[in-house]
Amino acid sequence: MRTLFDYFAKLVAESALSSSCKVETSERIASEVMEIDAWVTPDPKRATERARAGLLGRMCAELSSIEAFHNRPSLLAIDECYAKRTLKHADLRRTAERVGERDPPRAQLWFVVAEPMNTVLRQWKAEPMLHWPQGCYEAAPGACLHFVVVPELPQTRETLLVRMMGLGQVLRAAWKEFKALPDDAWERKVLLPVFAFVPLTPLEGQTHTIDDEEVAMTYQEMQQVYENTQRRARKEGIKKGRKKGLKKGLAPLVCLFQRKLDRPLSTEERATLVRRLDTHGPDRLGNVVIDLDAPVLAAWLADPDAK
Repeated sequence: MRTLFDYFAKLVAESALSSSCKVETSERIASEVMEIDAWVTPDPKRATERARAGLLGRMCAELSSIEAFHNRPSLLAIDECYAKRTLKHADLRRTAERVGERDPPRAQLWFVVAEPMNTVLRQWKAEPMLHWPQGCYEAAPGACLHFVVVPELPQTRETLLVRMMGLGQVLRAAWKEFKALPDDAWERKVLLPVFAFVPLTPLEGQTHTIDDEEVAMTYQEMQQVYENTQRRARKEGIKKGRKKGLKKGLAPLVCLFQRKLDRPLSTEERATLVRRLDTHGPDRLGNVVIDLDAPVLAAWLADPDAK
């Protein structure tokens, strides 16, 4: 774990892909004391679900290794990640040999980088990927090595989840788009719970960087949105429960009123009963329907000032 940014990026990937892929974050490689940010094994039967994650889902249509960087990775960092992927593949190949299975495919290695990285792209001779959004690059064809430069991505819903892994203006713009999504949007469903787990204090054994302090302000707002959503959900649940209880409690009274009047209640009369169940209480309504004869009871229902 490097920074708060890395922690959040892992949460986004895990939450968005867990319904359609097996996602292993901080995946330790048995051969070495190394960790891959996210090792993603797609479920071939959940392609439709994975497509809802937009660009992030498309990146993980095959076995994939995701490494998130809040700043441009050095050549050494890229080499280390490449080595981690190779070691992980070797572990999987040895496991496959032991159980008599064929060799696993080589994972696609994706670098998600929150800063421009023109120099690195030139050094790796990376080229824009055909039929992919701007900001997606492939290096050394055949090496399964890709870069996603978050600031270059177009501001579309397809790229929203990946842009939520950005910094500065990119993150703020993505967050604004996220808040504008409908309440039932898939992205809100998968990401809102993530906001509850983002630590706003330094991670154990780590100190906040300037970047962490910057994104923490946005993350704090994310937590507030999550808490507000939870409060609304609780209030709505209470409201629905009360409405259900009211309907259940009103049914016997409606039956008694209709029997006394020898006719169904009108819509207006039912509405009057609902209001008076709240203002007069069930005991009063029970006494009225028992004590009053039909004509007087009908007049009582029609009188807005009836006691």
